[in-house]
Amino acid sequence: MKRLLEKIKGPIWLAVIGFAALTGFTTIIDWGKENFKQAVCHGQDFIKTSQAYIRNVKVYSQFTIVATFDVMILTDEMRMLYVDYYKKDHAMSRDQEAILRQRQLNENRYFISMYVVGTQKEHTYLTNKSLFTGEYQKAPEMLKGGDAMWSVGMIVGGRQYAPESVRIVELPVEYRQCFGTDLSQFSTVYLVRFAAVDGQRNYIFSADRTPSSVVVRFSSPLYQADAVWKNLAYYLK
Repeated sequence: MKRLLEKIKGPIWLAVIGFAALTGFTTIIDWGKENFKQAVCHGQDFIKTSQAYIRNVKVYSQFTIVATFDVMILTDEMRMLYVDYYKKDHAMSRDQEAILRQRQLNENRYFISMYVVGTQKEHTYLTNKSLFTGEYQKAPEMLKGGDAMWSVGMIVGGRQYAPESVRIVELPVEYRQCFGTDLSQFSTVYLVRFAAVDGQRNYIFSADRTPSSVVVRFSSPLYQADAVWKNLAYYLK
């Protein structure tokens, strides 16, 4: 009797699964589609293409990460990709889109801009004051201000340039997904701007879109780290 049950167990289970598939499963799937309607997801092309303009730098002290920098350089092409992505979520006429594109391109005629997403290890301070003993941690300003832990500079074609401005900003929503998990509640986002021309009023990047070697250098009293693009065309033809 036991052997007989073992022989028929397989076909019985197949019949049960088949019956459920024809009746219950279909009903459950339909119910799920009706009550949990899924959002329409945009393609990932913007995020994938943006990676060519992002460099990730991790600063190690032995096996400990001291700081991380994610740098997105806002070339003409990166800005146009942003407009392509931005217009999907905003009702824009052709004229409005054209104006936005021109504003983005015009900004690059005056500035070389980049977003820097930075995180750093908190510094531990010791104290023996009577009312507060032990130790406490504080993260000093990373890039902005005279007491910042790090300074930032740019090297193009072997020539070094200092930024015109470094300020803390909110990263636009469209750019956030480009940084993935490197952007967190512990990160600080900076907008770093360099003048588009040097002291002799010559453009730092070639206007004919000739690729250049670009280094964004982060320096502190103890460490130095570089974000490097070997062939970067800042302007569109």
